[in-house]
Amino acid sequence: MNVLKVFFSPYPWDVRVEKICRGLVAGGHEVTLLCRNERLQPADEVIDGFRVTRIRPPRIGAPAFNQWWNAPLPVNPVWWAHIAAALARERPDVVLIRDIPLAVPSAALARACGIPTVLDMAENYPAAMAEWRRWERGGATRALTRNVVAARALERASVRAVNHVVVVAEEQRSRLVAMKVPPRRVWLASNTPELDRASRIDRGLQQELRQRFRGRTVVLYVGELHLHRGIDTAIRAVSRARAQLGDPLLLLVGKGIHERLLRRIAAAQGGQELVHFEGWVRPELVASYVASCDIALVPHRASEHTNTTLPNKLFDYMAHGKPVVVSDAAPMARIVNAEGCGTVFRSGDGDSLARAILHAADPTRGPRMGLRGRQAVLREYNWDVDFRRLCSALETAAGGARKRCGRASRAGPGVGRAGRSGAHADS
Repeated sequence: MNVLKVFFSPYPWDVRVEKICRGLVAGGHEVTLLCRNERLQPADEVIDGFRVTRIRPPRIGAPAFNQWWNAPLPVNPVWWAHIAAALARERPDVVLIRDIPLAVPSAALARACGIPTVLDMAENYPAAMAEWRRWERGGATRALTRNVVAARALERASVRAVNHVVVVAEEQRSRLVAMKVPPRRVWLASNTPELDRASRIDRGLQQELRQRFRGRTVVLYVGELHLHRGIDTAIRAVSRARAQLGDPLLLLVGKGIHERLLRRIAAAQGGQELVHFEGWVRPELVASYVASCDIALVPHRASEHTNTTLPNKLFDYMAHGKPVVVSDAAPMARIVNAEGCGTVFRSGDGDSLARAILHAADPTRGPRMGLRGRQAVLREYNWDVDFRRLCSALETAAGGARKRCGRASRAGPGVGRAGRSGAHADS
């Protein structure tokens, strides 16, 4: 099978795009990734066995103009031209589109060529945009690019334009069905980890981290430092649990626009004695941080966005056998409660989060929670299972591809619980 993947952001790096493209190549398929080129990278190169084709920069104009030239808007003629050229050059069996910004032009041009399309909705894009508008400052430009009404209209047009849609959470699937998308066209392939890569730990770094934080209860958060991620609640909660935990440490791995504000909040609650800002680390080193912590945290504020999506980090934490503490955002709460792999707290409530952290820190409970999470990932919440589903969506769209996706077939049929047992989300 020949797959053209259209991605609205630069590559590298995106973990879901990487997993999909590498998995297809490993299964014997041809893959071309068409992506944004705001960093003026080479127009063509090969990464991990697949071709990466980037938007060619303008011949004239200041470098800042390249940002607008690359803007992933459905009315941008630059993207229309590059998508059309890629379709003519690659002659793919199916087009896989990442999220809604470029779904309409990709679907329209592919349909004109008789090529089926699959939309990979990695998140509830309009709801994510609403969160950005709520928590980020900005002027007229940001108000234009964060237009939620336009995003919802684009989403409706996108899901009707494509042949099939892939979602990462059952709650998002239910939402699309409520929008009158036929259930047979909606597939589930969640943000789960590759088991072989999840187990790759830098032992030297792990030992260094354990030496640095020896004797302390380490509560870890990995991700962007934004207020809508609930990190301010986490800082206050760890401060309130300090007496019972002895000498806790909230370890924040990542960067974000609200880091300066969060540092001020942390200083008011105990400074570096309580909270450590590790900064951005290379993706391949994150597993070592997870393996070195005691409790893993996903404090995201419950919203329309977080109630319809699932973050990679939840499953990464579970894969390492760590007890997880999550907010009551619907998909996370559903999985953690069903698997008994952690504790759920009330979103935005520092006292509730403090109690949840103390519960997970209990030496008689925490290890059992972590073990159940690890077993759930080995059984069901892993990329072998979800990649097989994604492949089924592509094959169905292509009308029965010449070669089946082979990398994840070892997961076998019938893996997982009801609702995740087959390739199709209906089964």
